[in-house]
Amino acid sequence: MKIAEFVKNHKPIQIGGITFELYGVNMYDNADTHTRYPFNEGIAYSFAERYQRALEEISQDIKGMSIKEVQQYYKENTTDDNANYYGEMCFVYTKDFADDQILFGVRMD
Repeated sequence: MKIAEFVKNHKPIQIGGITFELYGVNMYDNADTHTRYPFNEGIAYSFAERYQRALEEISQDIKGMSIKEVQQYYKENTTDDNANYYGEMCFVYTKDFADDQILFGVRMD
């Protein structure tokens, strides 16, 4: 499956009672989800592997937090005021999303 298809067909997931909604990719959106590519860190991971790593890291980081605490955490721990990196995926806090949702995207460049 192509990454763009995966993203398009992705259903929001719940982590710690908070909804995470996946959105677009910056690069490699026509790549296969299981093909490994060496991105910035030089280790060849597939999109599927990065996605799993990201979900595991998020799950650990937000354990026991409320939605407001998670939103504040993302807001305070960003380099460009909207992005956090987990498993080389880019997670974006956006205030126009519903109160119980976090929108995240994928940046694999």
